[in-house]
Formats: sequence, C-alpha cells, structure tokens
Amino acid sequence: MEAIIEQAAQDMVTHLTQNNLTDIADYYSYPAAVYFDTKVIVLQSREELLHAVGVYRSTLASRRLARIVTRVIEAPRVKRDRFTVMVKNRYFDVSNQDIGTSRIRFYVQRERGCLKIRLVEYLDWPCARELQENEEFSRLFVSGSASRTLRRGTQTARVRLH
Repeated sequence: MEAIIEQAAQDMVTHLTQNNLTDIADYYSYPAAVYFDTKVIVLQSREELLHAVGVYRSTLASRRLARIVTRVIEAPRVKRDRFTVMVKNRYFDVSNQDIGTSRIRFYVQRERGCLKIRLVEYLDWPCARELQENEEFSRLFVSGSASRTLRRGTQTARVRLH
C-alpha cells in the first residue's frame, strides 16, 4: 500500500510542477479542508480547489519551480476505510537549487471504491513568507468563527480552527 501511496503523492507533485491542476483536483473529495499552521481553507468545490492550488502554484512559479521530490515519511495509519499519511516534499528551481521543503499530512478515505483526500495539513511549506504576503491567498482562509461546518449530502463534519 505504501508504494501505491508514494506513487500517488509523486503524481500529484508532478501535476503541480507541470501545471496540470485539474488532475490534482481528482484526488480530492468535497468539501475538503487544507490547514496551514493555524489557518484553514475550506474548499467546497472542485473550482475552489483549482483556484487555491493555482494561487499556491503561481507563488512557487515565482521562485522558478522546476521539480518536486516527494517521499512518504510516516507509514499510513489505517482505520477501516480511512487513513493518514505524511509526505515530505523538496522543491527545486530551474538551476536545481533547493527552494524549500514541506511536510504534509493527508487524511484520506475510501469513497465508492476510490481513495479521496478529505483534509490536508501543511506542517511546513516553501515560500511561507510570500504566501503570507499574497493578498489573494490570504482571502482564501476561513476567518471569524471558532469552527466551520463542512456539509456533504447528509454527512456533516466540524472543522476546528486552532
């Protein structure tokens, strides 16, 4: 299973590097939440994910992103149809200079026979300062309340904001 997950993680970063954002969106279930430290982006639709990933990718592109190397650093912890996995990405520019690393924990569940990402937690990420200063990226974050409800059909989940 770990080899399959590692290949999926590598495929996702390849799509990001090559600007194939619609392929990334196929890995997610909606709504989905993405945490950056104590901030959260709640993505209600594929279109919202495409916009958020596009803003993130443009920030990486400003640093001349050329490739990302990923590896699973924490074996999947499986509970029934759900599991978590942590990956570490190293980001390189066109001169093969290291422009940063990220540790990302994915919360995945099986839906109709397919594995889908429900929640992502960035423990650290490249271009953090640039992203914090990016007004368009800042507008994506949920603000104001202590939690937000994610709804999907009859399923409801609470996302706690730290």
